[in-house]
Amino acid sequence: MRISVAFNILLRKIATAYGFGFSFCYKEVMRSLFGKSRLPLSNKEITNLKKINRPKALVDAIKFLYFETDFDFNGKKVLEIGGSNIPFDLIFNKLKVANWTCVDYLDKWTQNLVNDKTEDNFCIFPLDNKSQPFNCDFQYLKYNGDASNIPETFYEQFDAVISLSCFEHVFNLHEVIDKIFRCLKPDGLLLSYFAPIWSSRFGHHYWFSQRYSHSNCLIDNIPPFIHLLHSEAEVRRILVGKIPPEAIDNLCHFSFSDNQNCTNRLFFEDYEKIMKNSQFSKFKITPFNVFIPKQIMKALQSKFPNYKKFNASGMCILAQR
Repeated sequence: MRISVAFNILLRKIATAYGFGFSFCYKEVMRSLFGKSRLPLSNKEITNLKKINRPKALVDAIKFLYFETDFDFNGKKVLEIGGSNIPFDLIFNKLKVANWTCVDYLDKWTQNLVNDKTEDNFCIFPLDNKSQPFNCDFQYLKYNGDASNIPETFYEQFDAVISLSCFEHVFNLHEVIDKIFRCLKPDGLLLSYFAPIWSSRFGHHYWFSQRYSHSNCLIDNIPPFIHLLHSEAEVRRILVGKIPPEAIDNLCHFSFSDNQNCTNRLFFEDYEKIMKNSQFSKFKITPFNVFIPKQIMKALQSKFPNYKKFNASGMCILAQR
């Protein structure tokens, strides 16, 4: 997709205003997500940016703006599936959105992200059959609930549906995609990107705390695809002495638990199938490809013969009703 010079300038101004850090694998992530010739910021600019207390939120917002390209949010009504992690200033002062409605489960992590939203334009409600898509008293609405339970009152009310770093956690994604389609106005757009997916190198979505995260060397001690190529017993044996015992327990929880708070078990081809079977007739899926050694790729394709695209760490989905 072609991105105008003016749009790149906007991205630079937003990034400079907030400041953010790519805490893990900067070069690899930027190359895989944006392509070497499409970096929105130089290495020097990244280094000079101030860190903020919500780097993930800003990184999500920057990538979101980058991928949605020329869509004009000015005066539009937007539904967000998952999230609440995009800075308010970016939504209303930079994008100039008219109304922003978010549907997500409200856990402690999400609550921390929305605490900075002022009470005069933000409120949280339970999602039920009587929920309304807009409220004249609140420019930003947060509904706590499952997106597959969005009521008919939301149908054909939104110009765009946004979802950031969410679809890889949705276990009933086909139902959610159907709801998204119904919520869009004719010609409305779905814009989503997410990673890492289950079939990628770190698809277990492991994190332990800010101490044990992508921001330090702990992740470097975890072999890629360990959740796909090894059993839980093998994982525990492989990681002994490489990461703390409590970190091993946490990784195994994310990799082998049936807890639906973890990542779903969809491979890249599963997402393709879900979109092909959806009501969307116009859509494009762009994978975030990374290099996988031939030996590892061969082992993965041998164990999972129905899947091939293990080099896709995530994807961007653009769809139009």
